[in-house]
Amino acid sequence: MIRHGEPALGGVFLGSLDPSLSEEGRRSAAQLRGRFQGAAWYSSPMLRARQTASLIAPETAPVILPDLAERCFGTWEGLSWEEIAGRWPDLAANGQQDWLALTPPGGEPWDGFVARVARALDVIRAGPLPAIVVAHLAVNAALARLLCGRDPISFHQDYCEVVTYETTPGITSDRRC
Repeated sequence: MIRHGEPALGGVFLGSLDPSLSEEGRRSAAQLRGRFQGAAWYSSPMLRARQTASLIAPETAPVILPDLAERCFGTWEGLSWEEIAGRWPDLAANGQQDWLALTPPGGEPWDGFVARVARALDVIRAGPLPAIVVAHLAVNAALARLLCGRDPISFHQDYCEVVTYETTPGITSDRRC
């Protein structure tokens, strides 16, 4: 499970905004080239994820799964947390208390988002395996929750960081690469 490289637009909630990778994002993704042997590659349809996948494995066309797209943050997209807290102080305060219960105005509820990611996971688990997934922080946090019960709030993954899950029937463990 790979988080996409650094996007050209930073410091704001991206959600369904679709910027390309920054030069640093391209460089970081290219450094991973040739490190992975997977039976199948899957990617979010978002440009930053597709570019990351193509830089890591230029000879492989990933399967694009729309359900791996980043969570939609509605009217918060393109805004920094400071701007959000200034415009929606009550929502921001509620979000700091329970982020998963918060739905940004016009955004996607967490439970619906996780259900969408679970549909993608069903496709991935159907094989072939092993699978390599290039997606986003919130998507990967939801996948970690679905695979092994990890708390999505405490989940962290840097740009181009790899998290590996080894699964056997009934058992899933994770380790960071």
